[in-house]
Amino acid sequence: MIGRIIFIVAIIGVAATAPVQAQDAEEIEARVALDSFAACVAQRDPAESLRVLNGDFRTTAYRNGLRMLASEARDDCAYDAVGQRNALRSSNLLMAGSIAENWLEQGDAPVNVRIARAAQTPADIFAPTDAVAQCLARSMPDQVGALFATAPGDAAEPA
Repeated sequence: MIGRIIFIVAIIGVAATAPVQAQDAEEIEARVALDSFAACVAQRDPAESLRVLNGDFRTTAYRNGLRMLASEARDDCAYDAVGQRNALRSSNLLMAGSIAENWLEQGDAPVNVRIARAAQTPADIFAPTDAVAQCLARSMPDQVGALFATAPGDAAEPA
């Protein structure tokens, strides 16, 4: 079961962290803030983060779970992520992807090893982007691990 969850988390992370070709400084700043906030959320309550991420993203319960994770972490995490403005908005997909990536990076084994082990477990496909993300995660775990090791907006990210 944990292997299936790791692979699903990797797929969400790959889909949500795919680099954009050209980003301005404001977009990069927003991605850095989201990554910082999501890292705090994932570290603050890894079990609940995993439970929510493992849910059906099409349900109200899933959307409410993401909102609760963000809401409960707001006081502990938002200031560090966005400073005094204390305002951060994100789509559910980007938020889930950022939490997933940070959750996956917390493990003891390297990300690429965890993805390679989990690749043996089937995962649902909901859209063509899911199929592409699964293909990448299954066939190129080292490169996916390298992508996860980059910071948002880092020059190495597009490579």
